[in-house]
Amino acid sequence: MRSAKLEMGSASFKEISLLTSHISPLKCQADVALRGLSRRPAEEVPFSGEVTVLFRENLRESLRESRKKELKDEIYMQALKMFKDRGYENVTVEEITTACGIAKGTFYNYFPRKEHILLHVGQEQMELFKASIARHANVSDFRERLKLMFEDLIARIDKEPDLLKITIVEILRSSLLEQELQLLENFKLCLTPLFEDAMDRGQVSARWSAYQLSSVLVGMYYHTLFAWLSKPDKADMLSIFYSHFDMFWDGVEIREEQNHG
Repeated sequence: MRSAKLEMGSASFKEISLLTSHISPLKCQADVALRGLSRRPAEEVPFSGEVTVLFRENLRESLRESRKKELKDEIYMQALKMFKDRGYENVTVEEITTACGIAKGTFYNYFPRKEHILLHVGQEQMELFKASIARHANVSDFRERLKLMFEDLIARIDKEPDLLKITIVEILRSSLLEQELQLLENFKLCLTPLFEDAMDRGQVSARWSAYQLSSVLVGMYYHTLFAWLSKPDKADMLSIFYSHFDMFWDGVEIREEQNHG
């Protein structure tokens, strides 16, 4: 049987380490896998070339996706800064691409039209929300889990209040409101299964449907955004959200007398 020992100091290992230097979770997985292989009997260890090719393909693809996301974020941030300085209508796609040092074709790979830049913040929030749902999945207290999820969203928005305000104003003026409303609907659909599970566990009252509760909570979040953006210097976004969330939870919480009633 053809076999070869995998040497930890080999060129292939160095190449893998280099490819994963910017992707720490994958680097950790690669290191663990390689250490595990190095402890196996020589006849069971695959050729180092095969391992290298496998990791190269996976890691290069991950690196490409990471770079694509970074470029999309860069285009978005550069465009919003220009919108803030000169006004949305006064900035062209060509000026955005020049500022970013990219070709027009590259811009259109990420944003079909200039207006779609405005949808990026909502899409980013959606991705962050899904990640937050998974991150806090092991929190048994449903009230605490919801608060942690919305804290993640608010923490991201709190970093760029001026740019967020520009985004919201321009979306309301553009033809993209319907698409933004679809993102809002997606937020509700992400929350609905969580409320259904909480009802099954007896943590939330079943007087209303899970979708209705999700709709109210998402509406509260968006109300918080608008209330905060109207007076960002005089209001704390988390405080606004908590004041409404406490009232919401008071209405949906199952109390002891209900459990024994």
